[in-house]
Amino acid sequence: EGARTVYVRPIGDETRMRYVEWVAKNREYVERASGGRVGYLHMDAMGNDDFADFVKQYFVQRNKEALIVDDRFNNGGYVQTFINNILGVKVSGYFNMRNSREPWSRQGDAFLGPMCCLINEFAISCGEEFPHRFRDLGLGPLIGRRTEGGEVGSSPGWPLVDGGVVSVPNYGMFTMKDGW
Repeated sequence: EGARTVYVRPIGDETRMRYVEWVAKNREYVERASGGRVGYLHMDAMGNDDFADFVKQYFVQRNKEALIVDDRFNNGGYVQTFINNILGVKVSGYFNMRNSREPWSRQGDAFLGPMCCLINEFAISCGEEFPHRFRDLGLGPLIGRRTEGGEVGSSPGWPLVDGGVVSVPNYGMFTMKDGW
């Protein structure tokens, strides 16, 4: 009596759900600890979907006084240039209307406050290039444990029957100032 049948279709992989929850908890912690004044975003990797995640996280937090960009555990990719270009936008002009108190800008991509980048030894590939350029562009300090230091790429990668991939490092990064 009162029984019912419920069909549940489990998801195949809960990794993304766990990641989104981890980021939300980190953001909530930063929000609580700063009284809502500091923004937080995490970069899981540097691919197309990760760039979309960056856009979703960044643009809603541009009104914060400061921003923490978390690059820990970043699996690399190739979009760091786009992200650093957005973070590096500087406001070069303002508008103000007669009898208005607050000036405004059409440069809505700009973040006006200080930023920092969290790093650790588990970031690889473009996940290492990102904080390197973040620092070199003067966007803010790097905080945490040094990245692996390899900054190597391994594309294209060769798929295996079991779904794995064989990746062989085949190119690396150097700068004229720092070398390899």
